[in-house]
Amino acid sequence: MDIMAVIKMTVLIAFGFLNIKIKKRAEQRQLEDRRKAEFDTRPRFEIEEFAQEYDANNKQKILENCELNVLFVSIKEYKKGEYTFDFYYEDGIANSDNWVSATYKFKNIGKTEISSLEISTYLLRHTALFDVNDIPQIGENYLSYSVPLDKAIKPNETFTLRVNYMKDRIIGSATLTIWMQDVYGNYWAQSFFPHKGKLRDSRKEDWKTHRIYTQIDTALECFEKPWLW
Repeated sequence: MDIMAVIKMTVLIAFGFLNIKIKKRAEQRQLEDRRKAEFDTRPRFEIEEFAQEYDANNKQKILENCELNVLFVSIKEYKKGEYTFDFYYEDGIANSDNWVSATYKFKNIGKTEISSLEISTYLLRHTALFDVNDIPQIGENYLSYSVPLDKAIKPNETFTLRVNYMKDRIIGSATLTIWMQDVYGNYWAQSFFPHKGKLRDSRKEDWKTHRIYTQIDTALECFEKPWLW
């Protein structure tokens, strides 16, 4: 092969590598642009109204007819039963006279419609979250981490939530999470401190992480094998 042929082949190879590099950079920019557009238009909530009810003698105005009404409690004890675990909570937990509450109205200030959402606890080892309508099941050693709301929430629309606690047992540093699935199938999470009225920004999550924090399967495996926590 003469010198000119070698030079020509070298130039062609160099141009080939350059074109590949340019193409990869363009694809990376397109991916970054898509991610930025997705982030800029993501669903996210702000707190439009917030009220607390500290005790029977110090009640503030709270929202009526909340769309989600949940009970957030500590897991007092758990024991391995014949087939699965039995979970125990404080005495009197099913009596609403023993509760205080924090109530929210959340507004979707993002630019994407939410097709469905769930409220879940973040501390799976130590806390549980129940739909108030399911409270009788607590006596059956029931475990629950999330409560769903099957409602589409468009930009600028709202939903209401009441979080109940046992009196004198407010879980100080614990957070709850709003899990959102948008109309494109993406999952987003937004954490908040239920008794403080403080809300973090929304972040994108995957289906697997969503399932870990809203279903009991993974937690039951960890209760069985504590080193997995």
